[in-house]
Amino acid sequence: MSEEAPALFADLSISRTEGRKELKVVDTGDQPLRLRVGYIYTLQGANGAGKSSLIRALMGVPEGDDPVRMRVGGMEVAVKDVADALSHGLVAVFQDDELIPTMTVREQLLLRHAGKGFRTLFRNWSRRLLRRLPDNRGNDIAEKLGLERSVEEQVLERAKRMLEQFDAFDPNAHYVDVLEKYPRQLSGGEFAVARIVLSQVYERVRVMFLDEIFSGVYRDVWPRIVDAFRKWAIENRVSVLVVSHSDAELVRWRPNGRFEMKDRTLRRLPPVQYEAVYAGLPARHSTCAVFDARKHEKWCDEMDLHGPWIVLVDQVLAQTPSFKRIRNQQLRGEVVFELSLAGGETLKSLDSAAAMLSNLAENGEASRSLRGGAVLIVGGGTLLNFGGFIANVLYRGLTTVLVPTTVMAIADVAIGSKTSLNLLTLEGMPFKHALGTYHNPAAIVLDNRFLQELPSEQRRLGLSECLKHGLLQDPGLFKQALALMVDQEPSWERCYDVACQTMELKAEVLSLDPWEASYGRLLLFGHLHAHSLERLSGLTVPHGRAVIFGLLVDLHLSGCDAYAELRDASVRSRVLIQNGLLSAAQRSEADWRSAYFADPKEQHIKDEEIHYLALEKSGQFREPTAQFNQSVRKLPWSQFWPQLRFVLNDIQSAPTRDR
Repeated sequence: MSEEAPALFADLSISRTEGRKELKVVDTGDQPLRLRVGYIYTLQGANGAGKSSLIRALMGVPEGDDPVRMRVGGMEVAVKDVADALSHGLVAVFQDDELIPTMTVREQLLLRHAGKGFRTLFRNWSRRLLRRLPDNRGNDIAEKLGLERSVEEQVLERAKRMLEQFDAFDPNAHYVDVLEKYPRQLSGGEFAVARIVLSQVYERVRVMFLDEIFSGVYRDVWPRIVDAFRKWAIENRVSVLVVSHSDAELVRWRPNGRFEMKDRTLRRLPPVQYEAVYAGLPARHSTCAVFDARKHEKWCDEMDLHGPWIVLVDQVLAQTPSFKRIRNQQLRGEVVFELSLAGGETLKSLDSAAAMLSNLAENGEASRSLRGGAVLIVGGGTLLNFGGFIANVLYRGLTTVLVPTTVMAIADVAIGSKTSLNLLTLEGMPFKHALGTYHNPAAIVLDNRFLQELPSEQRRLGLSECLKHGLLQDPGLFKQALALMVDQEPSWERCYDVACQTMELKAEVLSLDPWEASYGRLLLFGHLHAHSLERLSGLTVPHGRAVIFGLLVDLHLSGCDAYAELRDASVRSRVLIQNGLLSAAQRSEADWRSAYFADPKEQHIKDEEIHYLALEKSGQFREPTAQFNQSVRKLPWSQFWPQLRFVLNDIQSAPTRDR
């Protein structure tokens, strides 16, 4: 089967003459601009680099007299003006586009798309006046004058449907109301949506160019507009080229391809599998590139990372082909300090951190050369937490690249910018994450081959965070993760795919609430109970097993039907009936109470009340809503303890049921 013709194929080289000089206007360089049907692309570059000049040329407004020649849908065309471009399905929304201040959006929609221009506007204004006549005489007169429903009104219906699609992604916006508003009455988000819809309603759109359309739009508003438009473009097989200076916006589009303009010349940027995700904290690196090491070996060059390097690797992985491939073939620059470490919660101690920092300080030449260097951390979640802490406190923060090598590390730990160490309390109870910082990684490098040799038990337990996000945001993901957990030998490739889906869901939450104060409470679901169990067991219960226990407790408190489904799957797979859980279940109420009240988060426990997020059905929190905080419930310990005891007894009876 032959490959589908591209939506747009353009090989441009446009110059203008000023005096005796010939100045380059725009050039597509060595590789022509090629946009595939239904794909999303981004275009970045400094002011004056030629981004808008490129779009103007493609829309038939070049800085020259000759028409621009290109292929649209496989057909050779010559675009000499904007009308020409529109006739071939090319539409643009420019950053400096203005709306007519004295006309409503509805009137401007009709003016732009009316087959007979002002005649259509006159007809609609006339009908509006005639409707004011008593006894329905206005309708009779309108009919005699031929002011019946028209093609233009069908355009209005299309516009309403598109506005309703934007409303579906943000139920508090009411974008459908913008049709009746004047430009001065529009908020920033409404103004952006109005300009988009004015172009969307053309009957045949092949390619849309969006040139910095979200300038001045609040950051809590534009992401949902992007999501709605992206869905429309993919479903209608419209190619989109987005121009923006915002890293966050470029990330949100999740483009299939990326371009950059530099010195008026276009160049293609290397694609990455998941493009990028929010790192969690707007700081040194507000976004975090995510690379597939199997497809994009030159990630160091793309990030302009050339060391010198500290390399921290889990000792189990130090001799594996996957680590050696990254260490010896993909890393650029000198490695001045390399250390293999044993993963696990015991690594995350203040003594371990002090010993490593002292070790580095004693190597004076290496430590001096590291100023301005970077840290590569290769391992599971505990090593990422520990290594991230070292990277953040050393020289007040070194550039950090994470290589998560477990399902849990990919799905949860690599995203969120958190580093941590553990401490012991005066009572001898382990205080998990007692010390920590926020330190955004510059990049995350993924290689699914690390999961190939991961023990099946670790794969299954690592799915706990995937189960959490599936329960809250994506029922389909929950089903996938549950099926893999029950499988005694789950596919490492499928586990990797589920982990990557979870990583993106967590990144979406962090993009809206990096401090986990409101919508970010999703990330805490089940974790009060999980951390309490870990404290009580002296950190002998693995985090993945503890999270599954915590999910069951919160699901039981919520009265959610998913409780039985997760409990039965946990029993069948036996992921809970090991590693100290049953012995912890025998501990007294006083012991459990101490473990719970040692939690430092007010989002978890305050004034001797247990806080939890009530989940009524799977996927309930896929989109944030104004009513989200109403789902947070409180329960005094005296009422909570019987509920906790019920779940513990339910789990204790699991071996009997399993026989």
